[in-house]
Amino acid sequence: MEETQNINQEITFWGMDQRTFIVIMHLSQFAGYLVPLLGLILPIVMWATNNDDALIDEHGKNIINWLISLIIYTIISAILTVLVIGIFLLIVLSVFAIVFPIIGAVKAGDNKVWKYPLTIKFF
Repeated sequence: MEETQNINQEITFWGMDQRTFIVIMHLSQFAGYLVPLLGLILPIVMWATNNDDALIDEHGKNIINWLISLIIYTIISAILTVLVIGIFLLIVLSVFAIVFPIIGAVKAGDNKVWKYPLTIKFF
């Protein structure tokens, strides 16, 4: 007599559960420290391939908006290095670029959506 097994097939994203995927999506920004531009490309690809899931879409938009904002702020700060204040702004932005993704990942691990401060809303 064969037993019928109920297999619980949870939806996975790149072989991970939703929460893990979102945490890694936040932390994937650090890949740019190893391979230039990967910290920008990887979160975009992760979001774009799974943006049909509402929670992943919301986190992804927050991350992409932050990355675009960070690029804009970095360009402005680089221009302002002529006035010396840009050096201070670049240091502050560097700290934010490390701290914000960590906070976002921790909040995502707690099933919370955290909007990155200082972010310009594009999406």
